[in-house]
Amino acid sequence: MSVDCDDDFSATCLYDDNTALYARVPASSHDYATPQYWAQRYAAEASTSIAHIAPAYDWCDTAMMSYFVCARPRYSRRLARYSVSLDDVVTALRNAGIPVLEPHSVILHLGCGTSTWGAQLAEAGHVVLDSDIDFTLLESRARSGSSRGHLFAALDATCLAARAGSVSYVLEKGTLDALHCAPGTQGATLVRQTCAHALRLLRPGGSILCVSARPNDLLACLSNADGGETIVRRIVPCGGNDGTTTGVLVLTPRPDAHTRPTV
Repeated sequence: MSVDCDDDFSATCLYDDNTALYARVPASSHDYATPQYWAQRYAAEASTSIAHIAPAYDWCDTAMMSYFVCARPRYSRRLARYSVSLDDVVTALRNAGIPVLEPHSVILHLGCGTSTWGAQLAEAGHVVLDSDIDFTLLESRARSGSSRGHLFAALDATCLAARAGSVSYVLEKGTLDALHCAPGTQGATLVRQTCAHALRLLRPGGSILCVSARPNDLLACLSNADGGETIVRRIVPCGGNDGTTTGVLVLTPRPDAHTRPTV
């Protein structure tokens, strides 16, 4: 599955003064899966003085979407369906009976970009490692200040060099959606590869929380070779007006599994 370039709202959403908010979408949706595209985009956004108008870009975040004025009505409908806040995610998971984010959890946030979710979690008392492949972006964010328990690290989500069993949760929002845009079968391979690395990092009882605009497509990427014996896979709808688009794919190793979790 490739993402239609129309799905990047930055291409159609403008400020009320008709000044483009962010860098335009790439010529091919495949570019979303490349570090080069994001490095160029973040650099372009950083060079534009927008702080007095809107917060840093936060993919699918409710607060971010509220700053947009859309050029065409159909994008207003899409925004309402994609829009989701951190509170929406936590509430949806708890309402579904999934215990998440116990006090003082250690959370690895993959592909954080300019998202504020890591800072919000740190302020709530968790230890958060905001990670991204773009070192320049992280360096800039670290210089701008961070709260207690809020750390930054340059990590490649598809090849995580971190200690096994070191985190309570792995959180990502839109990172797997972006990787899934890679051409051919590469997208599904990158999704599986990232999830496999993330599973290795989990402490007993931990989970991977994938906030996605297309959680069913991500689930389809994950093989079911283990017959569900080592991993519990579950999709929880959240956010938007009807909760039909954005959702959380939750991957939790079974505590009684006798073999290494397999995706």
